[in-house]
Amino acid sequence: MINVQARELKLPDVDVDCDGVIDKGELTVSTTDFKITIVASSNNKASSLEFGLGQPSRQDAICGKTPSFAVVEPDVLEMHISMFGSLQCSDIVVSGGECDSITVFFNHITGELNWWRL
Repeated sequence: MINVQARELKLPDVDVDCDGVIDKGELTVSTTDFKITIVASSNNKASSLEFGLGQPSRQDAICGKTPSFAVVEPDVLEMHISMFGSLQCSDIVVSGGECDSITVFFNHITGELNWWRL
């Protein structure tokens, strides 16, 4: 659970669901965790993922205490273009510290956020 003393920050503008509309995003950060919430414009459904901060032994955490974000083209851009006819799709890459980054993406089958890491 996110700490009640969490502070609110803003995620970068991103279209995760490939409909050409920027989706509403929110980032909540506490001392031990952070949560990414996106409301996809295609289904108007909030979806959240929570990750740890400064916890290198967790697969779903970054090593550092401050997450940084980059908006990138999906790894499967060709598939997105053929399925949705849009170049607007983006993933969010979360990094911090010496660990591998985490890629957050929109799962078009479930209509929710998902993530992967090498």
